Amino acid sequence: MLGEGVASFEGDSVLQRVRTAGGKLIDCDFAVVGIGVLPRVELALAAGLDVDNGVLRRRYARGIPHLTWFAAGDVARRLTRFYGERIRVEHWSNALNQGPAAARAMLGPAGQLRPDPVLLLRPVRHRHGVPGYAPQWDQVLFRGDRSDGKFVAFWLRDSGASSQE
Repeated sequence: MLGEGVASFEGDSVLQRVRTAGGKLIDCDFAVVGIGVLPRVELALAAGLDVDNGVLRRRYARGIPHLTWFAAGDVARRLTRFYGERIRVEHWSNALNQGPAAARAMLGPAGQLRPDPVLLLRPVRHRHGVPGYAPQWDQVLFRGDRSDGKFVAFWLRDSGASSQE
């Protein structure tokens, strides 16, 4: 339901339905809530750093002459070699990888961050792994049995591949 906000989650001792901002009731057994954040870049802007949907990281996390600065975590947008573009990842693994890279950069020139985005989630019964970054795609290719939850999904762009299982 695009363009429809959530007003409340309802149920006795467990979730049973969602009430939309428009007053619709949707029966459900569970809800997945995905939120994003706007990066807090006020300090970076005041310092004269380059900002565009986050602090633009340079190689070794440095930038302006006479000012040594480091950006790590959700606020940092870094250039990835594989994707050839700057990305900002809102996930705990991003901070886990970028924090030590920034620390190494503070100690010397070898602090370049190498890993590309990998998101690992383990909710109640299923493991979800999302290696990589797919801001655009025109096809999702499935391998395995989606009905039992044991499958792999590939987000493809300009692939020309078949979408059959």
